[in-house]
Amino acid sequence: MTILAIQKMGGFCPAGTLRELFLLLENSQPLEGEVMAGECNAAGLKQSPRMPSGPLLRRVPRLAKIALRAALDAVDWPSGLEALIISAFYGSVTSTFEFLDSILNDGADLASPTAFSHTVTNMTTAFVSQYLKITGPCLTLTQPLLTPSLEAAWALLSGGQVTNVLWGAVSERSSDMAAIEKLSARQPVTLTDGAVFFELCLPNPHHQEILVEFGSQESSGFEPSPYGDLVFGSGSLALAFRLALTSLLAEKSSDRSLSQVVSDGRERLVISLSRSGL
Repeated sequence: MTILAIQKMGGFCPAGTLRELFLLLENSQPLEGEVMAGECNAAGLKQSPRMPSGPLLRRVPRLAKIALRAALDAVDWPSGLEALIISAFYGSVTSTFEFLDSILNDGADLASPTAFSHTVTNMTTAFVSQYLKITGPCLTLTQPLLTPSLEAAWALLSGGQVTNVLWGAVSERSSDMAAIEKLSARQPVTLTDGAVFFELCLPNPHHQEILVEFGSQESSGFEPSPYGDLVFGSGSLALAFRLALTSLLAEKSSDRSLSQVVSDGRERLVISLSRSGL
């Protein structure tokens, strides 16, 4: 059993910010096939007053813009963050297909160098860390599970390298990737468009905190999250959205025994309120 404390959280998705999505759910607005199945609005990316504009964003890939918009929703300014870990699943699929198209259209010798640089998995992490002035460890993990990136955050915190970590997940929808997945023998993956970030630290026994537990498969004694059946797609970001929404629910709850399971069938996380400090 491994436990980390959630200090702050935020995100960006087709419904807007994480808290705007939470309000839609609280008001029982329909989501399936309507809100979360779309793409993040380009205008919404610019709505944060802290979001950069002009030349700084001119050649930044879409995935990095989404990640920065979500990160700015999650942190104070200046951030004071010491490390950054992002679970990016497929990485920037739009940029990857743009680069492949440039090879097909112009030949390998004249393929777009800008598009190629955007296909590098660490591009998103590098851009977010540079803008937020995070100079400590910065890692990118590309796989459909959240737990490995949580384990990386735990290793940095428990080892004393840092006192806080900005941890999150990001992915983008792509018609090209959807077409490929339909031809695959594997179970189709429906990508969620957006990003979610959390500021994590080690639990403090003297504070009231929202805690996330991972690495344990023990399921007894916990209620399932009310957001478990909502369709956010699949992959690390889909689970991260469920984790964030359940955390917001815990943040508002006056129930001192609240403990809820967030799962997608492959991995399991538990959200709870700390007993000490209450």
